[in-house]
Amino acid sequence: MAVHLVLYKTQFPPHKYLVALLVTGGVVVFTLSKSGGKSRGSLNDGNTALGMTQLLGSMLLDGFTNSTQDQLFRASSAPKSKGGPKLTGATVMSILNAFVFVLTLGYLLAFKFDAEARYVVEFVRTYPKALMDMVAFALLGAVGQVFVFIILEKFDSLILVTATVTRKMISMILSVVLFGHHLAPVQWLGVLMVFGGIGYESYAKMQSKKVVKPKTE
Repeated sequence: MAVHLVLYKTQFPPHKYLVALLVTGGVVVFTLSKSGGKSRGSLNDGNTALGMTQLLGSMLLDGFTNSTQDQLFRASSAPKSKGGPKLTGATVMSILNAFVFVLTLGYLLAFKFDAEARYVVEFVRTYPKALMDMVAFALLGAVGQVFVFIILEKFDSLILVTATVTRKMISMILSVVLFGHHLAPVQWLGVLMVFGGIGYESYAKMQSKKVVKPKTE
């Protein structure tokens, strides 16, 4: 949202700013709070500043990528571009994956292809059951990418972020229930803030639909 505002001057409904504040604040509270099993000192390896810098850089680049994709989809669906080919989520996904493949392959060939290839082969020979896990991970990741770009094409990046955060929070709650992990009270507050923001977003959408719905006699 910040990149949308600064770079593309995109305006959002007032309620979306509150939703973004609640969701972002909830994630920050949950992430920075001390968990029930580890002390803060045991999690600090002395590189906090470097880690936070890398995290902020990753978030900035991710926001730039998503907001630019939104602009591409909007430009493709604009009336003046109806004569040209429509940009689809599958097209964007294919182009991005092609670039990732080329860059990754180039890195391996230039630096560590032999070492990495030998390591993978040796690892699979030592742990043959891991091969099925690797295949399942790749297939599920590919299916997940399809849904990601469908959401980007049909909706926008804000909906995608909401869906991603919701998925991660649900996974975290399932880990608490299924594996007995413990959360600190402040972390539960962060969870409530996230789901509160998502719930308010759904409520605001339902209210807006009621307002624009024409009255029938």
